[in-house]
Amino acid sequence: MQISVGILSALVAMLCWGIADFLTSIPSRKIGSLKTLFWSNILSLIPAAVMLIIFSEQLNISITNVLLLTFGALLLTFGSSNFLRSLEVGEISIVTPISASFSIVTIMLGILILRERLFVHQFVAVFTIVLGIILGSTNLRKFKNLHTVKGVKESLVALVCWGIYFFILGLVSKTMDYISLFVFSGLIASPFQIGYPLIKQEKPRWTDLKTKNILVILLFNTLIYTLAWSAVTYGVNHEKISLVTPVSSLYPLITVILATIFYKEKLVLNQKIGILIILLGLFIINL
Repeated sequence: MQISVGILSALVAMLCWGIADFLTSIPSRKIGSLKTLFWSNILSLIPAAVMLIIFSEQLNISITNVLLLTFGALLLTFGSSNFLRSLEVGEISIVTPISASFSIVTIMLGILILRERLFVHQFVAVFTIVLGIILGSTNLRKFKNLHTVKGVKESLVALVCWGIYFFILGLVSKTMDYISLFVFSGLIASPFQIGYPLIKQEKPRWTDLKTKNILVILLFNTLIYTLAWSAVTYGVNHEKISLVTPVSSLYPLITVILATIFYKEKLVLNQKIGILIILLGLFIINL
């Protein structure tokens, strides 16, 4: 069995996003979700700008793709702000897997609009992985009262927005090279995510970064988020988005494992079963 480059890239994104989400909950709860969104994107402009300078001569983008990525940036901003809010007020074990299920939206759009076709075993694997995400990342006992759990509404908004955004990303990737897609998607999205907190009348201050370990966490997150985005944009450039997206969305599993190690949270039976189901899904998807 040989893992495709696209699936391998999705696995890298999964690992990075899982670590980043675990760490992002720290500044979200210390300085607030909107300030975290602001400073994270200020820092994320640095690698995008560096790549713009290095690869300036080979970058290209059409007006159509600019418009698509701009629309996607609006969705990404709204989705990310709601996700960070869910981390700020909700329980990570609940809100992360809900938002991570955005792959369902991407898959359905890929099938309905792009007419992408999956082999039967791949179709089964995709939904096996989604089931594994739900089981592996969540204590099902807490789902009985989901409507009363803080952060659920925000994570559902993130689910829809991210699902549409990744569909747009995959659509644009059909006519753009990997480097151009990574640079322009970042440069277009970051200003929206920097401006959104200001529109909401949030006032980020330099003193936010002086809060204990916040700057270090944000800098490290910038590095691993950059690696994650470069991996996923490379993945959708070399594989079907309806395969890359669900694999990369396995990241809540990493978040749960880190929470278990550092916060001493214990896995319940359904989470252990979910981990086994996810591993089975990953095996099937590469047959």
